[in-house]
Amino acid sequence: NDSIYTPQMVVDGRIEFVGSDATAARRSGAKAIAQPHGVMTIALNDRAAESPALQPHALRVTLTVTDLPKIARGDQADIIVAVTEDGLRTDVKRGENKGRALTHAAVARYMATIGAAAADGRSSASADIALVSDWQRDRLKVVAFVQERKSRQILAAASAALKNVR
Repeated sequence: NDSIYTPQMVVDGRIEFVGSDATAARRSGAKAIAQPHGVMTIALNDRAAESPALQPHALRVTLTVTDLPKIARGDQADIIVAVTEDGLRTDVKRGENKGRALTHAAVARYMATIGAAAADGRSSASADIALVSDWQRDRLKVVAFVQERKSRQILAAASAALKNVR
């Protein structure tokens, strides 16, 4: 929809509300859990272990989706992967938060569509993602999801931390 505001929360690509509304968040989360979702698995492989000379450092991400709910008639669904970083800080210079240091969670460092979900409910996709040297590896996660193009509904999702990837 055309209304974008801060703070905004969107749950499952289906429900949106003011992000500071804890009651709406709990209610929306419960409603989302009750909806059918597919199963997504994430396999991570440190490409530098295969080829130490590989620069920039790359991570192979392989996603597998099974038991996907039926995609809405006339719609298609994308397989999307993101790398997020927690613990980033901003020293605010102006505005209502001037002088404050804000800490951020799940800042998207990378996001791409890497495939299309099959209508029969089973799909897979892989991508090599360059990990920039100033990203703090112990604070990175891979977040992946399947999202319908028209409705924007999330059909499956998963996440995995990078700190233990070899």
